[in-house]
Amino acid sequence: MVYFLHASKDMDRNRFTKAAALLGIVVFLIGIALFIYAGSYSRYWADDYCYSAVVKQLGLFRGLVNWYDTSGNRLSALAVVAFTEIFGWKFIRFTTLVILALWVGAWIFFLSQVRRLVHWKVSGYWLVLLALVEVYFAALLAPDRLQSIYWRMGTFHYTLPLPLLLIELGLFAVGYQSSGKKLFWAVALSTFITFFSSGLSETFAAMQAGAFSLAMIAGLISLPGQQGVPRPQRGQVARLLAAPLAATILMMAIMSQAPANEWRQAVMPPPENLLLVIPYSLRYAGDFIYYTMRGQILPFLIYIITVGIIALLAVPAERANITLPAGLAYASAALLGMYALIVCSFAPSAYAGLLYRQAGR
Repeated sequence: MVYFLHASKDMDRNRFTKAAALLGIVVFLIGIALFIYAGSYSRYWADDYCYSAVVKQLGLFRGLVNWYDTSGNRLSALAVVAFTEIFGWKFIRFTTLVILALWVGAWIFFLSQVRRLVHWKVSGYWLVLLALVEVYFAALLAPDRLQSIYWRMGTFHYTLPLPLLLIELGLFAVGYQSSGKKLFWAVALSTFITFFSSGLSETFAAMQAGAFSLAMIAGLISLPGQQGVPRPQRGQVARLLAAPLAATILMMAIMSQAPANEWRQAVMPPPENLLLVIPYSLRYAGDFIYYTMRGQILPFLIYIITVGIIALLAVPAERANITLPAGLAYASAALLGMYALIVCSFAPSAYAGLLYRQAGR
């Protein structure tokens, strides 16, 4: 009798949680659809004309050479523009749709691979809901949604790399659980995507280099030894991340050596002390967090509460084998890691800011 009562309670809970997840999926799909609708009014402006003109006049390969030599170092962005130009100028109206759909899909892929890696007993519809929540609030809380979501080149430079990073991390999880040909292709594909995404902007390249470095350190420190993951697999983390990290650094080197940089530095020479980039990056990252959250405290709180509710409903208490001190430690590490990545992403801007500061003397 007791068994049937427990079984009945479990069935009722499962129905309730599934209904809550499906309702959430519908709500956040509608929210993302509104962003997509607004994005359908996007048109060419600013750098859109420059990139498209180079592709139309010179083609992809000659355009890449010309752009690298005379205009800029973000080679992958020009390649993405060349691909979208195949569909005509009206495709710009669908850029928001494509980017947000890719972002949701990348989140689902990443979360699915993490679930397999850590044997996370969570139903698939919760992963879909969490993916939608992450993308919706990322768009909602963007400090400048016009540039991040609705402007084509701003989207290609700064937003497109984010789903690509999730795909890279998902492939890392695939490689960690694989061997032989599957391991080879997971690493090869991840390395290619890493190299390509680094060329979308030096801002993301710096952040990605920091992300892989932190992931390598975290994997080597946090992986258990005797009772969990065997110690030889600690080295596997470094081996899996070594190629993508090297690809990121290689693209950063290619961008730094672009001949187009020379005429800029002729007008604004590099700062005398490059170490000044560190304190400025730390300061700008802190200012960014403060000013971003200051005007949107309520949406941030709603986001935190929403993710917390999803965690409580998706993972039953008996499956959550984590203590409060451990949870606080993980949360603190996540916040510090987030700040470190923001610092990395601000380093190129801090460097550029020092150029302007020096030129104004």
